[in-house]
Amino acid sequence: MNYKEIIESRYNRQNWQLLLRDIFGSKIKFWSTPSIVATSSAFAKQALWLGAITLSDEQTIAVYEVELADSVDIERNRRGIRDMLLTTWRNNGNAGAFMFCYRKSESVLRFSYVSEAWKFAEDGSYQKETTDARRFTYLLGEGHRSRTAIQQFERLRDSGLSLKDLTKAFSVDAVSDMFFDGYKKQYEDIIFYITGKRMVKVANKWEERLEGKPCQHIMQQFSRFPNPEKAIRDYVKKLMGRLVFLQFLQKKGWLGVGIHDEWGSGDSEFIQNLFARCNDKDHFVDKVLEPLFNDLNSENEKKLPQYRTPYLNGGLFEQEVADEMDFPLLEKYMKSLLDFFASYNFTIDENDPDDAEVGVDPEMLGRIFENLLEDNKDKGAFYTPKEIVSYMCRESLIAYLQTGIEDETTKEAIRQFVTTHQVQEHLPKNTDQLLKDVKICDPAIGSGAFPMGLLKELFLCRTALEGISQHQAAEIKKHIIQQNVYGVDIERGAVDIARLRFWLSLIVDEETPQALPNLDFKIMQGNSLLEQYKGVDLSTMTEKKADDTGMLTFFDDMIDVYRKELRDMLSQYFDCTDHKEKQSLRIRIIENVKRQLREQHINVDFGDLELSGNDQFFLWHTWFHDVFSKGGFDIVIGNPPYIRQEKLEHAYKRLLCSIYPEVGEGTADILVYFFGLGIKILCDNGILTFITSNKFLKTQYGRSIRRSFANDVDVVSFIDFF
Repeated sequence: MNYKEIIESRYNRQNWQLLLRDIFGSKIKFWSTPSIVATSSAFAKQALWLGAITLSDEQTIAVYEVELADSVDIERNRRGIRDMLLTTWRNNGNAGAFMFCYRKSESVLRFSYVSEAWKFAEDGSYQKETTDARRFTYLLGEGHRSRTAIQQFERLRDSGLSLKDLTKAFSVDAVSDMFFDGYKKQYEDIIFYITGKRMVKVANKWEERLEGKPCQHIMQQFSRFPNPEKAIRDYVKKLMGRLVFLQFLQKKGWLGVGIHDEWGSGDSEFIQNLFARCNDKDHFVDKVLEPLFNDLNSENEKKLPQYRTPYLNGGLFEQEVADEMDFPLLEKYMKSLLDFFASYNFTIDENDPDDAEVGVDPEMLGRIFENLLEDNKDKGAFYTPKEIVSYMCRESLIAYLQTGIEDETTKEAIRQFVTTHQVQEHLPKNTDQLLKDVKICDPAIGSGAFPMGLLKELFLCRTALEGISQHQAAEIKKHIIQQNVYGVDIERGAVDIARLRFWLSLIVDEETPQALPNLDFKIMQGNSLLEQYKGVDLSTMTEKKADDTGMLTFFDDMIDVYRKELRDMLSQYFDCTDHKEKQSLRIRIIENVKRQLREQHINVDFGDLELSGNDQFFLWHTWFHDVFSKGGFDIVIGNPPYIRQEKLEHAYKRLLCSIYPEVGEGTADILVYFFGLGIKILCDNGILTFITSNKFLKTQYGRSIRRSFANDVDVVSFIDFF
């Protein structure tokens, strides 16, 4: 049977019944006359019970067809759609349900598997994990590539047709693994073509080896960089990241829009079709993509005049030195990459652990970063599952909102509100203001999992309290990004991915393209652990000094003037959309920081080091002065890098011990110092939430940090998974 023809066509009940019969055979029974399901839900015009599946382990799955109401926003009403028939299938003793959700006026179909949250053991047994149901959705129908759905349906057909097989077939992890593996292969093939090198496994270790001839022209182009091969790898990563972003953008219908057409009516495979029409495919990057990137970063002149091109701003498509290099990538590599992208569904909104659209969502960009960081293990970069991220974010927010509250009824109301986003009777009246004021930082942001998680939680909480319309959603998210969220990472690639995810979180709520904010001074590159350079302490830039009489000096008044100028310029920069003005502002911002240093007689030769982004130090009290002027961060959260002390240079360890004596010992792994940093940058009664290795609980080097936990902080909860 041709699954592709059915899956990629407008919904037809008879065709889908044939497909399901092909998979489940005699295990599925369709009623001769579908039963109308009584539902008071405002989400459905009509719901029909079509039949049931009896799996090999005797569990049953109900099959429903739901015609959605015209007013339903599928993206914003996920939970309502998920819970629409929840009571019905549960009361009938089913383990889950298939739901075909459609509208007669649309060609799109949402096929969902809704089930209990099952936990499966290795011996095949399973049990219910929580009372919450989970939904996994495939976006199918005309105009939607459905490679993943087709593959998973075919695998399900050839499986044992148990509940575990069914859950596995509709798990987001399946598409995740396939996409990561494919993406990494595309990257490695391009790097092999340019450098002639591949990673080869030798005795359980990966080694880079010369396996072919390098592309001399590209290698020569990048020879002007101090480390040409790293520059090439960084350029390819950024190029692929830009192309991934464009896959999400064309999913919105914002690319290939006719001059007089509406936004949203664009070509869903615009980039792929540009490539197909290109006469010189070996120079597609230089002749087509680079002009497109410039168009996306320009408000005025457009080099693709036959289309409406959105102005994105933000910096993702800002031209850098590497963009000036010739990059003649052979046709077969670009074709392979674009065909790979075209075979997946890009879902644009980040999935919830309990409600996932099966496709490539922005959260996967984090997984890509972890997979493409060649020495990620050495740099301690590890992916945190979204279930853990969600739990930590919610618990942090609950603890923050409960600070200073003794009444148990009020504390429980706060917990229920953050967990369910239902406004509770005993919720404190200042909750919304507290949410607007909270300052949150991840000092090792990686690809942005935790700040993105808190952005989502803050957004859901605020919208529950304030009530929003569609056009307000992006503005609230933008306010959260500007006022509440901060992040630092030593890896430039991580910072790029984190910023990209924040931009995508804004795009998902926009009906028409809007200029994105500049995140250069919100999500920043730096060595979080060091606020000093060449032995000079740079944290004193924010300290007020008094003379012998105890009065502040004129000198301090001038420093305050510089700080106010810096704060105003940073705020202006966030929203600046003019390219030349942005460049001018950036120069003035850097000069302001250097002036503050000079005024305080802090004389350091920074050379060519970029103060706003490097891997040597980070000016916490300068860039985030607005936070520290009010005492520090309310929440510090994250997954600090796992770097064993043996891999740290002796001088670096000695330096860290001197900066964080309350936690550090000479043989401590690096995560210990992140605890010291977290405590240092918190405000009074601030909340620190980390997931780390548990080695410090039992090793000798953990004595200081254990003592610090016992004496210097209040432990809200401590979970050890052994």
